[in-house]
Amino acid sequence: MKHPTNTKRPPVAIKQWIASENFSTHTRFYLMSKYQNRPKPSRRFLGEIHDGAFKKEIDGSKHIYRTSDSFGFDAELFDTVILPMCDEIRIYDKDSDILYTASIGMVEASRPEYKHFKPHRAQRFVKRRYFEQKEDFMENRTNS
Repeated sequence: MKHPTNTKRPPVAIKQWIASENFSTHTRFYLMSKYQNRPKPSRRFLGEIHDGAFKKEIDGSKHIYRTSDSFGFDAELFDTVILPMCDEIRIYDKDSDILYTASIGMVEASRPEYKHFKPHRAQRFVKRRYFEQKEDFMENRTNS
C-alpha cells in the first residue's frame, strides 16, 4: 500500500471529509453538506479504501456519465486521496451486476477528464473502457 500506516487520517486539506479512526486498514469517505432548511448536515457516501483499493457501489443507470461513457469521482477526493494512496479502483454496478476494476497506473495513464457542473462539486471522469469487467459478480460470489 502507498499510504503510511502510522497516520490516522489522510493528509487532505478538506474540512468536509469524515474518516474512520483506523485509516491504515479501512476508511470510509463522506461528503458533508449543510442545507438551508435542515438543522443537521447530511452525509453522502463517496466510497471507501480497503486494503489499498478504493471501492464504490453505484447504480449504473444514474451514475455513469453517458456522454463520455465514464465514471465520475469527486475531484478533490480523487486527486488527494485515491491517486496517491490507492493501488486499484473497484466499482460495483448494482444495476448490471458488473464489477469494474482498474489499476491506478492505468487510471493515471487515461488522463481523467476534469469537469465542473455547477452548483455541484468538481468531478474527475475516467472512461469505462480503461476498466476490466467481471459480469455476474454477486451471482458468482453467492454460488461458490
